[in-house]
Amino acid sequence: MKKLKDFNINVSDKRFKEIEKSYEQSKKLEKIIKARAISVFRKRYHFDYRLLLCSILTCLLCFSFLFSSQFVALFNFKDNSFNFDESNFYVHFIDVGQGKAIAIRSLDNQTYLIDCGSQAYEQQLHSYLQQYFFKNSNSTNTFDHFIITHLDEDHAGNASFIFENYNIKNFYRPKILTTQEALKFDLLDKIVVDDGIINTNIAKDLEKENCSVIYNYEGVKITSPSTILSFLSPSQDNVSDSNSYSPIMLFTQFISSAQTNNQLIINNNNINNTNNINNKNYISRSSNNTYLTNNNSFNVGNSNDIKQYKFLFTGDATASIEEEVVVKYSNILKCDVLDVSHHGSSLSTTDEFLEYCRPKFAVFSLSSNNIYGFPSNDVIDRLIKCGVDKQNMLMTSSGNIIFSLDKNNNLQSSFIQKTNLNYSNYSYLQIFVSFECVIVIVCFTFQIPSRPRIY
Repeated sequence: MKKLKDFNINVSDKRFKEIEKSYEQSKKLEKIIKARAISVFRKRYHFDYRLLLCSILTCLLCFSFLFSSQFVALFNFKDNSFNFDESNFYVHFIDVGQGKAIAIRSLDNQTYLIDCGSQAYEQQLHSYLQQYFFKNSNSTNTFDHFIITHLDEDHAGNASFIFENYNIKNFYRPKILTTQEALKFDLLDKIVVDDGIINTNIAKDLEKENCSVIYNYEGVKITSPSTILSFLSPSQDNVSDSNSYSPIMLFTQFISSAQTNNQLIINNNNINNTNNINNKNYISRSSNNTYLTNNNSFNVGNSNDIKQYKFLFTGDATASIEEEVVVKYSNILKCDVLDVSHHGSSLSTTDEFLEYCRPKFAVFSLSSNNIYGFPSNDVIDRLIKCGVDKQNMLMTSSGNIIFSLDKNNNLQSSFIQKTNLNYSNYSYLQIFVSFECVIVIVCFTFQIPSRPRIY
């Protein structure tokens, strides 16, 4: 007698063999039914054709790696409405949402980047710079001067990205070091320390970068054959409000009808009281600093026919910093374009400050419907009171703003409503994965209508 394990039943050998044979047959029948069910499903679903199509498209996508640059160019749609002129002067107020990024190209082809927006707008910033600022095919993607006004994320969030993707010759930073830097330079008791992620990343980037590093300080000047950028603040090492580290900077572009190839000779020397720390040039405060006190502190060539356009950049400077600048530099604050401080907050851009600035244009760097309610109606009223037309109050929430010169060397403003997403900013692997996902979804979810049966 044998026992059936599954049912605990004792049966004779003959009967056991019959049951075992029947069991094996049922197993085979079950496999046949499953195979037929799968076969019917494959035929109705056209699985083989779908798999073949998916395989062919995947092979073509893999083959496209050989021509990746051509495919990137194919999908990299650019707006050609902006006519780049190598001989012109440009100041770009870039739309980076509720943040600030300003790129400048002077007549002598010096390039500046003031702040770089938040990390959320990394690709939009990069796209804009590639499409409009470095539009010249001979461009080396180099910023001669990269200035971070202060360490707020909406102003400095993309600093590491800029270091990684662009060549930087000179970097200007607030005098706020990480603890590790302060210990390294023996400045721990003399300087404000910030170990936040932005400052920490900047410190790491500077270890790898071969560029001069300069503190933002009153009296620092950047000069070129046709420009002067002067730091009018900050004047103190330690301030209570991080926004007060934002320097107020006066940028002047000189234009002469007599100049050759847009070149002027400015007889002005940079501050040279530097102390070399770890192969980095840190400009420190000194009683020998030369402050810009009036319009005659420099000599511009020998031409009597000189135009100059002034831009006043403010970062998030507070009213107290504006007051200090007014006391020292009231006679040089009159400007053509004012970068309105703190995105139009009522706590900045005071009546007293505007009384001396008297700008023709006022630019707000902000996003539409921001939670702060910027720009403040108080600031708008103050600007109107000091003579700024409402049509000359420009906001990056409406698009990217470009200042340039017309054919008569007059300052003009224009808008680029939208920055097209530049596919070349992404690695081709990301494009490949995205397209492969689309192929799989289309090939295996698309319903093919069944043929009507003919009886």
